[in-house]
Amino acid sequence: MIRITTVLLLLFFTPVIQAQSFEEAFVDAINEVRNRGCRCSGERFKPVASVKYHDLLSLSAARHAQDIRNQRRLNHYSRNGRNIGERIQHVGYRWRVVGENLAYGQRSISEVISDWLDSYTHCKLLMDPRFEDVGFAKNGPYWVLHFGKTK
Repeated sequence: MIRITTVLLLLFFTPVIQAQSFEEAFVDAINEVRNRGCRCSGERFKPVASVKYHDLLSLSAARHAQDIRNQRRLNHYSRNGRNIGERIQHVGYRWRVVGENLAYGQRSISEVISDWLDSYTHCKLLMDPRFEDVGFAKNGPYWVLHFGKTK
């Protein structure tokens, strides 16, 4: 009886700790940079609004991550020649503005964000105030980040 009571008390009083999902962690890391502002190759970018996760952009990113993994190289065009706008349109995201960051070999979200911040063009996309939505994928060593704003 004492053993059961102890177990029940432990279960009742043990706090529930929820692990953050990959998607939440990635969006949080992007928004942390966007909300504080940063320097991109010496150019100061003021803080901008947060972006929110979008399933269709992540679907497009996942398909492109698989495609570039199959190609075994970073490429902003799919194997069939589609660019970012065409690929995002194809999954049903009706866009006004889109952007894409690619990376290879990073082992964590913080490492890939850091590498993008060290590149002016990638950093500038991270800080673009026109974007409202974000989706991303990692396939093996390949990372794909899609930004967008709908019509």
